[in-house]
Amino acid sequence: MTGILNGKVALVSGARRGIGLAIAKALQAQGAKLVALASSPGSLGELHQALGGGPDVLPLALDVRDEAACQAVVQQAIERMGRVDILVNNAGVYQAKPFLQYSSQDFRDLMEVNLFGVLHLMQAVLPHLVGNGWGGIINIASTAGKWGSRNQSAYNTSKHAAVGLTRCVALE
Repeated sequence: MTGILNGKVALVSGARRGIGLAIAKALQAQGAKLVALASSPGSLGELHQALGGGPDVLPLALDVRDEAACQAVVQQAIERMGRVDILVNNAGVYQAKPFLQYSSQDFRDLMEVNLFGVLHLMQAVLPHLVGNGWGGIINIASTAGKWGSRNQSAYNTSKHAAVGLTRCVALE
């Protein structure tokens, strides 16, 4: 496959289905090799097939809440694919209910994936992008990161935090 991303390696979290799978396929259509991350180890074979299989697709299981696992996955991606040029932070979780029904643990659970997952993968990948002299990070946050919504205070808070992190790191 040839395209504007020919020879580049893209790492996509939350690639098993939906938006993440569509993003992975779009990057692949432009020539990128893929490191496709999914939270469920049992879904890796299906993910590999969905992306056409072959040596240019590396499906890996990852819990983005685990900082050490994020570092290890990026290292494995570099060892197997030679480099990482693009990171798409797409993994996310959603929970909606009235504010008074949320527990502080609900807030922590959403922040662990929707903010700290983004943070962990950015910190793991960014040194390699700087070392390559080229690269990009795309953080998927949802419009919930731009304004308030009823019955989504924990979710929106996590997405606002991800947007703020993205803006700050972009300035750096």
